[in-house]
Amino acid sequence: MAAIKALKQESAIVLVETKNNDWSLVPSLVQESMNSPQAGKYIPKTVVADAELSKVISVVPYNGNEKDRTKLFREAEKLIRAEATASAKTQPASHEKETATQEKSSGELPRVVVCKADVDAFNLADPKQSLGKFLAGSSLTLESKHPDSGMWVVVFKQPDGSEVRALCRPEDL
Repeated sequence: MAAIKALKQESAIVLVETKNNDWSLVPSLVQESMNSPQAGKYIPKTVVADAELSKVISVVPYNGNEKDRTKLFREAEKLIRAEATASAKTQPASHEKETATQEKSSGELPRVVVCKADVDAFNLADPKQSLGKFLAGSSLTLESKHPDSGMWVVVFKQPDGSEVRALCRPEDL
């Protein structure tokens, strides 16, 4: 489904498996939407929210009709793109953009990056030890370069507010 692929580029997709007691980690905004009449009673249910998890953009219920779901995903994609366009109009003044461009051209990465693909995460104490992956769409804050490995020390903020610190290879970001 092209619409889902487009959504993956513009947002983070989170799978909630309630059988693993993940429900308590789900933001209340999403929980409320998942339990709303609009979400229906069958799974899979999909809630599309903005990146800050402050506003629901769309609720896509399962009804057995893939064409209906595809149409709802496409509508959600249009809403996300419209918000991104509106947001771009309120971006910093041109001199601030020039500074960001200069930082990128000088080899510096931006302070916050959104993973375009899955990114390997490594242990801060042992850079050879893999911790897993940050999924495509995850927002990572770059703290500093690790002195021994040359990897970036990154911070990922989880839905419950706790933070995960790990190392990531610069070429992966």
